[in-house]
Amino acid sequence: MEVTRKNFKETLPLVKASIQRSDFLVIDTEFTGLMNGRELSMFDTPAEYYTKVLNSSSEFLLIQFGLCAFCFDEAENHYVNEAYNFYLFPRGRPGPEKMFLCQSSSLDFLATQGFDFNKLIRDGISYMTGPVESRLREALLEKQKNYNSAKQLIPIPQEHKQQIRDICERVKQFVNKSEESEMVIDRCNPFVRRLLFQELGQKFKDEVFVDSRTLENKDRVIVVTRLTSENHSSSKIEQKTKKEWEELEDAVGFSKVAQMISESHLAYQRQVVNCFAHCVSDLGQTPTDWRAELNPSRLVARSLSSSGT
Repeated sequence: MEVTRKNFKETLPLVKASIQRSDFLVIDTEFTGLMNGRELSMFDTPAEYYTKVLNSSSEFLLIQFGLCAFCFDEAENHYVNEAYNFYLFPRGRPGPEKMFLCQSSSLDFLATQGFDFNKLIRDGISYMTGPVESRLREALLEKQKNYNSAKQLIPIPQEHKQQIRDICERVKQFVNKSEESEMVIDRCNPFVRRLLFQELGQKFKDEVFVDSRTLENKDRVIVVTRLTSENHSSSKIEQKTKKEWEELEDAVGFSKVAQMISESHLAYQRQVVNCFAHCVSDLGQTPTDWRAELNPSRLVARSLSSSGT
């Protein structure tokens, strides 16, 4: 099954169920490159080899993740599988901007295999590391605490006063004469938007709700919505709060799948996650960090039980 951000939410419960009932998992990944110039040597120790590959791969982007969950069908006496192919592309807002390297030979290989780069950028599922997710959740909670509290007023610089007055007059006309439910204010830099939130909130507190919106072309605009008895300010704040959490959950995205695998009953599969997912989880910097968690007796027992011996 192909999974993009268009069907990720609907597919997530299926992925979780597949992981929970699986006997083992197989993964395959595609990156924008493999090595950034650091040469591997046949004389490298396993730790040196691992460290070189880890440091190199961290500068490339994980763009596709294949997951195949195998489960033994005792009635038919064979394995059945459920496969998922995730397109991955981390986005800024609310997460941090992601900068990465590309290796020409890797992209050329993907192109010859029919990889759809347009689909990747347009429909790829976002992801982020655990520490970044925690920081964003804390920052959003702190931000939302201030929605109903008074803020310190910012003096309007002389060069912006006329622009602010003109926009306030437009909003006044909208409130008194327009029959539209909302109006859009564009072509404002971040500082002017901050001033407008302040001034419009003071002048039209009980008449309009002021919010920002990102358009499909990534332009950020201010949206002024007329308040009614059904569409009051507190309701708008609740809607805004809900939307912000939804946007954060979308940005966390594929990290939820990595977390499902790492917390699954397949304890030894955690090492598989660790091998690929420094970009979506915390990694040890040497093989010893994750190899120490392996339990050989558990692996042998699992192999024997799977083979029926």
